[in-house]
Amino acid sequence: MKGLLLKESYMINKYCRMYLVLVCIFGAVFVISGNEFMMFYPVVLTGIIPMSLISYDERSKWYVYAEAFPYSRKQIVSAKYLITLFYLLAAVVILAAAGVIKSVLFPGGEMSIKEYLFVVSTVPLAGLFIPSIMLPPVFKMGAEKGRIVYYVEIFAIALIFGIFSEFQAELARWLAYFGSLIVPIAIAGMLLLFGISWMLSVKFYEQREL
Repeated sequence: MKGLLLKESYMINKYCRMYLVLVCIFGAVFVISGNEFMMFYPVVLTGIIPMSLISYDERSKWYVYAEAFPYSRKQIVSAKYLITLFYLLAAVVILAAAGVIKSVLFPGGEMSIKEYLFVVSTVPLAGLFIPSIMLPPVFKMGAEKGRIVYYVEIFAIALIFGIFSEFQAELARWLAYFGSLIVPIAIAGMLLLFGISWMLSVKFYEQREL
């Protein structure tokens, strides 16, 4: 398993350096501008990294070659999910550091420490959501066909959000009712979705003919 994680790290260092550079750039922009929305871009980019890795793997026929190694397909899938969590955590650490730097350089900003910690705790949810819905169809059908299913999923989710937007008042009352429990519930729900996604990806990839 350690060898698979090292392989993924080497791939990221070679092919996905720009993602890591962009994470730092958006962190710097957040420090300078104070625009909280800039915090979402790094985690979204981090969530896309496994898709790029899978595309390179398929292009180089890695999955066929990997059958000769003493790794199970479950381990190969797990490596993608673990590397996603690792780099997502790294992005969150960078954002937290950016927040500390911002508070030192520009004290008395619009956001309090409590509000900033709230944002930092919820931002990773976006980074978990993307691979959670993207990886199962990719492991089932491959990068190209899986990407089409991913776009369909995004369209369906956007449609659902559009429908829910018609009931903003009711949603606001519902959110107010749960109050401080919203963040723990959201984090638990997203971790559950990530776990279900991993189980589906393992099942799909074990059944897939290479």
